[in-house]
Amino acid sequence: MITVIIIIITVIISWLCFSDSNLFDKFSLRPLEIIKRKQFYRIVSHALVHNNWQHLLFNMFTLFFIGMHVEQLCLDIFEQNYILIFLLIYIGGAIFTSGYSIYSNRNNPLYTAVGASGAVSAIVFAFILFEPRQKLYLFALPIGIPSYIFGILFIMTSLYLAKKNNDAIAHDAHISGAIWGFILPILFRPDLFSQFIFQIFNYNR
Repeated sequence: MITVIIIIITVIISWLCFSDSNLFDKFSLRPLEIIKRKQFYRIVSHALVHNNWQHLLFNMFTLFFIGMHVEQLCLDIFEQNYILIFLLIYIGGAIFTSGYSIYSNRNNPLYTAVGASGAVSAIVFAFILFEPRQKLYLFALPIGIPSYIFGILFIMTSLYLAKKNNDAIAHDAHISGAIWGFILPILFRPDLFSQFIFQIFNYNR
């Protein structure tokens, strides 16, 4: 139940940070603090903090419903190494998504980022790799769509919104998290990519 443990830890820390601005600041992603003061823990800790309950609940609900499936699939595919692989997808996703933000804001003393969106995106795209034909249901749509179609729409939308850059959402983190979650399992099991392609083009044949 690694997914549940991650959710419990994230909810507790986020809740504590809601009422403690100093703790919020200490855990958030601040590139200058990482580069100048070597506070590398922030690369991971920012994924445990959220701006508000809406931000937290959206990420944790997504993680719960998708993460439970991915955890089971990791067990089926990687067997005794499933915990390591699952944690590498999630925690590695948080670390990987930090890279671009740290580099692009390395001289910006005001930049602060929090949230598990990049790590959750990694879990979602690991699910897409494992089960490209499985239906995903969106909040705005009453019907499910194949997960690989969702992945295409997600990337296209995130690229568009990242280019517009007129909101406070780190769309670049969503994209980099998606890339990490899709690629990481393939590094351990290259045959997963051929299985992914086969499932898409040979479904019901």
